[in-house]
Amino acid sequence: MKSSRARASLTALVALLLAVPAATARAQTRACPPCGPNDRCVDGVCLPISEAPPAVALPPPAVEAPPPAPPAVEIPPPAVEAPPPPPARPAPTPRRDRATPAPKPRRPAGEEQDEDETPSWRQGLLFIPSIGIHAVEGIAAGDYDAGLRLGALLGTRVTSTVSLNLELASDFLSPVRNINSNVSGSGRDFTIAFSPLFHGASRLGELVAGPKLGYWTSGLTQANAGAADSAVSQGGWAFGFNLGGFINVTDDIGLGGLVAYQMVAHSESCVRPPATALSCSTTASVPQLLSFSLAAEF
Repeated sequence: MKSSRARASLTALVALLLAVPAATARAQTRACPPCGPNDRCVDGVCLPISEAPPAVALPPPAVEAPPPAPPAVEIPPPAVEAPPPPPARPAPTPRRDRATPAPKPRRPAGEEQDEDETPSWRQGLLFIPSIGIHAVEGIAAGDYDAGLRLGALLGTRVTSTVSLNLELASDFLSPVRNINSNVSGSGRDFTIAFSPLFHGASRLGELVAGPKLGYWTSGLTQANAGAADSAVSQGGWAFGFNLGGFINVTDDIGLGGLVAYQMVAHSESCVRPPATALSCSTTASVPQLLSFSLAAEF
């Protein structure tokens, strides 16, 4: 009796165990009916929200990390253009002498030189030849007539306003003939001196002026009719000045004139009468010479 009951209970338990999975499967596949706005479907049954089991919180979906940003590309700064080089300065003009004058720019026909343009000056060798007449002044003025004078200045320009020169000059003396006798004479003197000049240039030409200091000597021969000649010689220090002006004919030539005044301090005077020995003496007389000459400047 007891064994039959036990077999019946075991059979019922096995049936129950088999029914539960089937019911669960049916519940999982059961469709939900339409529910109200305040209801929730649970295993195919609409239940109020307050009675519905709490919803199981699901973990948030994994968010994929954004791909890494590409490495930054360094953009080189724009190239800075170097400033243009300064214009080259012209080479200094070498100093030129008189033999090779610096070339001058040609001016259009009819165009005149600007008033404020600095006139050029001749460089290097300076040569001033002259020819003119002289007159004896002072204590011997009545003993001589005017005579020929030849001279020259040779030197060099050291600046645009100063030149250093050596002066050579010769005067052909013309003694006054003694009308009461047959005495006549002729002679000449010679001067060598240091004669610097100061130059004032302009567009038309230039003015020159300067002192001179040197040595003077003179020789005079007197002829008597029917008698032997006699001679007189003199010498001494000479000092004076030169003054002149020139007009530019070309870039290298100027034409003009010179005025020269010269005084002589006698140191010795010698006389040789006919058939007599030469006799010399010291004298303090001061002959003077004034001359006017035409001159050219090179």
